[in-house]
Amino acid sequence: MRRRPCKRVWPPWWRSTRCVRPRRTPRAVGAGEYVGLLEDEPVTGGAEFEPVARALLERLLAEPREVVTLLTGEDEPDLSELLAELERANPEVEIEVHEGGQQNYPLLVSAE
Repeated sequence: MRRRPCKRVWPPWWRSTRCVRPRRTPRAVGAGEYVGLLEDEPVTGGAEFEPVARALLERLLAEPREVVTLLTGEDEPDLSELLAELERANPEVEIEVHEGGQQNYPLLVSAE
């Protein structure tokens, strides 16, 4: 059976409504899955929020950073484990979490 090619969509950080086949991710991201973008390029994706968020944060923190700001969306994800890991692995980075309340985007991340 032959698979149909995915339509490309570039939503920021949210559940994809169609599938995405990013150039830098190992597999296509299907409908209903999370997509992690770094500078408008999809770099990770998957069915579960936490692994996608972790992979994106690891990419962001591959370069020296002083501050990472997380804006949680309207349907705020549980970040407790992720934050604990992030603080343990990067004690020199200041981590800020704010309620952004944005629709469709469970998490927006900024790194300086």
